[in-house]
Amino acid sequence: GQREACRLEKRYLRKDGTILWSDTAVSAIRDPTGQYQATVGVIRDITSQKKSEEARIRLAAAAEQAVEGIVITDTQGIIQYVNPAYERITGYSRDEVIGGKPSLLADEPSPMQRNVIETLARSERWSGHLVKKRKDGATYEEDVTVTPVLDPHGKVANFVIVKRDVTQEASLQRQLLQAQKMEAIGTLAGGIAHDFNNVLQVTLGYSELLLGDDDLPKE
Repeated sequence: GQREACRLEKRYLRKDGTILWSDTAVSAIRDPTGQYQATVGVIRDITSQKKSEEARIRLAAAAEQAVEGIVITDTQGIIQYVNPAYERITGYSRDEVIGGKPSLLADEPSPMQRNVIETLARSERWSGHLVKKRKDGATYEEDVTVTPVLDPHGKVANFVIVKRDVTQEASLQRQLLQAQKMEAIGTLAGGIAHDFNNVLQVTLGYSELLLGDDDLPKE
């Protein structure tokens, strides 16, 4: 008599030992005078929904903790979500970018951006290397992948953009290439010097022989 009904999610152990998640509703039944007569319970199996919810929670946690910047847009390219890594990479907060469009999906695209849009229109993934500017004006380099997300009917429901800051790696790569160039130049210079030295030694040798020949006219 303290409450008329209650509703909760709970687990049941099936006869076969598996777990059932349920949406359980329990209500009191009363006669016309208001006297309690019985209790009715309705158990609805929500195991599949619960698993889907848990999967979404895991996915959301993974996106929030990922080191790559993640952007999710709708089919029109309007940003619906960005993760903390995106904010760290670009310097823009999610409040500043949600509702806008990423440059790759601009309304008046460049040839490269047209290529991105045409690729996505074929439900294909696009990848590329870009040089961008952070909010503070600093330049950074990123590897970007744009993937269309399809619904159960095969239609595009969203676009997911994954951005990885490769500024340091790109800098190290350039330093390595420069070092390899200098090494090649050094090797070439050393080879030329060695060959020149061989020619010079022959010239000096013949010069000494000529200077030591008594038949040569003396001044």
